[in-house]
Amino acid sequence: MSELRRPRIHILVLGDVARSPRMRNHANSFVESNWDVNFSGYGSNPPPPASNDNKIAFFYIREPPKWFDRLLPRIIALLLKLIFLSISLFLHLVRNFNGHMLLVQSPPAAPTMIIVWFYALLKGVPVLVDWHNYGYTILEASSGKKTLTSKLYKLLEVNFAGSFLNANGRVKSQHFCVSQALQRDLNERTGIKSSVVYDLPTVEFQPTTPERAHILFKKLGQMYPALDVSDIPDQTIFTERNKSGNISWRVDRPALLVSSCSWTPDDDYSMMLEALDIYDATVASSPNIAYHRLFCIITGRGPLKEHFAGIIAKRNWKHVVVLLPWLDWSDYPVLLGCADLGVSLHRSTSGLDLPMKVVDFFGAGVPVLALAYPTLPELLSDKVVGRHFSTVDELATQLTSLLMPKEDFEGPAESQELGRYRSNLHRRRQSGRQDWHAQWQRIVLPVCRGLLPERPRKTT
Repeated sequence: MSELRRPRIHILVLGDVARSPRMRNHANSFVESNWDVNFSGYGSNPPPPASNDNKIAFFYIREPPKWFDRLLPRIIALLLKLIFLSISLFLHLVRNFNGHMLLVQSPPAAPTMIIVWFYALLKGVPVLVDWHNYGYTILEASSGKKTLTSKLYKLLEVNFAGSFLNANGRVKSQHFCVSQALQRDLNERTGIKSSVVYDLPTVEFQPTTPERAHILFKKLGQMYPALDVSDIPDQTIFTERNKSGNISWRVDRPALLVSSCSWTPDDDYSMMLEALDIYDATVASSPNIAYHRLFCIITGRGPLKEHFAGIIAKRNWKHVVVLLPWLDWSDYPVLLGCADLGVSLHRSTSGLDLPMKVVDFFGAGVPVLALAYPTLPELLSDKVVGRHFSTVDELATQLTSLLMPKEDFEGPAESQELGRYRSNLHRRRQSGRQDWHAQWQRIVLPVCRGLLPERPRKTT
């Protein structure tokens, strides 16, 4: 007896599942559209919980041994990792692939593209590639120049895709990318035609109510002395409970600046610290202007976190407090929704991708100050939902002007310019243009359905 089988997609990321939010968004949308989903990636960090995780089958790829990097010269370590991952990934697909098509994130592209193409050729299944950036530009940014490694990576990434994963290739393929700029560049380089799928907020990101903020800051106050006001039971730094039991924002609360960082060279937070120096000095030298005390919370972890923590510890700010917490995933959207401003210091290595963290802020209804580069206006219109800056002085000026209190309002969230930005974000969300799943159903789902065999069946 045979019966119709639901369509199944296998999503592949040669990286941590926990650090692949866009691909997890793809997975959740497939589940909501009644597809079965397999998801392969590294499992060194547990993924943040999601409502559809019990409907997704996770498979974990074996990572290269750490001692490759620790004990071997760089070029030898890279070569061995490439060989190891090629074998590991191919065997992983042989053991675990069970679907109608593969969806692959790029970067990382080496050795992913070659191995996936070869496996798909053997099995006769189509491949979808979701382009987030060019991996070779990340290598060039890390070394500060073009190297033999970055040139080889470019061959295995852009050149290989253009030659083997195109419309005329032996493996059926379709491509998505994160921006119009990347779409145009990919087409000019390779002839590949791709569909733009913007990163958009998911349902977890919403403006935070005073009640949820109160719970969060009570919790954080137990971990960070700067947030601890436990001697006043009904208050946090930002919220208070009145006599009738209702919780509201404190009218004397500080301004809250939030940023999220991977603590890699891609995010240069020395720029932020210098701007905070200027803000602190401006407040100190302006006794007749009631500037807000500023709390800056930078979430995330990465290789440079301890380095910057040491620099921050040496600062002698009087009107600025900086905290570097690692939050539970469930607390992260709540914190974003409490912010008066978000800050993005994302430097695009290719100049073609867009800062995904800005999208999270927009979902939470929070305006953003973002480091400017040519592609940024695709996501953030200057003076509409936030501001662009290019220098430390510009960032400092935006902080002091946007957070400077007026005589007729209480709290930074009510300043006229910030209020206008928030209203624009609210209207954008209400219009439906900020819904990831609606966009996904319109662009991605029809492409995937077009790649399905006419009547996928299984025999029992």
